[in-house]
Amino acid sequence: MTKFRPCIDLHAGQVKQIVGGTLSDQDSQLRTNHTSKLPASHFANLYREHGLNGAHVIMLGPGNEAAAREALKTWPGGLQLGGGVIAENARQWIELGAKKVIVTSYLFPEARFSFDRLKAVLVTLDNDVGKLVIDLSCRRTGGKWMVAMNKWQTLTDMEVNQESIKLLEPYCSEFLIHAADNEGLQNGIDKDLVIKLGQWCTKPVTYAGGARDIQDLDLVRDLSAGWVDLTIGSALDVFGGSSVTFAECAKWNQQQSFRVLAFDEPHGCGEVQRQPVYLCNRSPTNYLTRRTLVRVHPARDSTARAAKPLILHSTASYFAPTITMKPVVSALNAWSCVVVSVFAIVILSIIGGLFKSNHHSMVGTTKDPGNGPAVAGSVFAAVIVYVVFLVFCGFQAFLHNRQSKRGAISLN
Repeated sequence: MTKFRPCIDLHAGQVKQIVGGTLSDQDSQLRTNHTSKLPASHFANLYREHGLNGAHVIMLGPGNEAAAREALKTWPGGLQLGGGVIAENARQWIELGAKKVIVTSYLFPEARFSFDRLKAVLVTLDNDVGKLVIDLSCRRTGGKWMVAMNKWQTLTDMEVNQESIKLLEPYCSEFLIHAADNEGLQNGIDKDLVIKLGQWCTKPVTYAGGARDIQDLDLVRDLSAGWVDLTIGSALDVFGGSSVTFAECAKWNQQQSFRVLAFDEPHGCGEVQRQPVYLCNRSPTNYLTRRTLVRVHPARDSTARAAKPLILHSTASYFAPTITMKPVVSALNAWSCVVVSVFAIVILSIIGGLFKSNHHSMVGTTKDPGNGPAVAGSVFAAVIVYVVFLVFCGFQAFLHNRQSKRGAISLN
């Protein structure tokens, strides 16, 4: 399912949107579309509140470490971190709160791809490919897309094609690919590259570069058959753009629905309304996420082409938008309620016990109730009410604590 993936690009310690092709060591050549007055932590919190997992923080040059740490601290376990990631610091960024690290230039010493460096990064991550994203940002030259490094100014020896994708997929969890020639220009996406990525990649891939309006999300979805995610930067209103709002993109993610087609085969796929659909082990009643899918291209696989349709669904129940569980009261109110409820339960329980036993401090005088156990019943009923309050407020406090550390709980 194609998703909108937001970003936080950092340059000189500030959140900026830059024309990618102008990045270099010479600041005089830099073309900046927007410099935000808000810190990186603001955008991290914005993405967290909207459940936009997989957002990437990119450090464009030195002087961005403090801003990156603040973003990761704001949403630990929710953001990916790239820019200057090497074997020596990859684990540190994970410990600081990055869900995944993004690596590119380090893999290309002297502009040549190094398997040894890729393996070195994985070793520091305990060989957990789920924590690694490979950045294959590229520039188009001679009808090919060549991976670019060093602020996209140096072309490497690696071409982005089916062979290189297949080579690297076992060593990472997903790809991030900026079309550097399109980045920041808002002149439209590289359609040819998006189509190819949809055909080549069997792991999640995010494309960035040239997106200019909400229709580009539909376009990327259609061109890639729902397999490529899209980052929109300079065009967004939160980054000074005027052609698309952040709210529209977040809503687009929530509104996606799919038609699901099952085939009478152990693994099959089809295409309905331009959307790829995949069901595994002949179990259409199971909820499927993209990580459990088996991908088959009908144009390249005779089994899929010959498969007989078995079930057709027209709901969003299988590929649903992310639904999160969020607290409904503030953290202060939740914790205050917990404290008050605990005190009330303790005090009322003691009072109820004294009435139930007809203790002389509670009954016996002309001004005291004559039936202690009856009064105790009313007091214990109040205790039950406060227990309900305690459970509710305690759960609200838990949700606040969980959201601040690892993001909101996903219900799907």
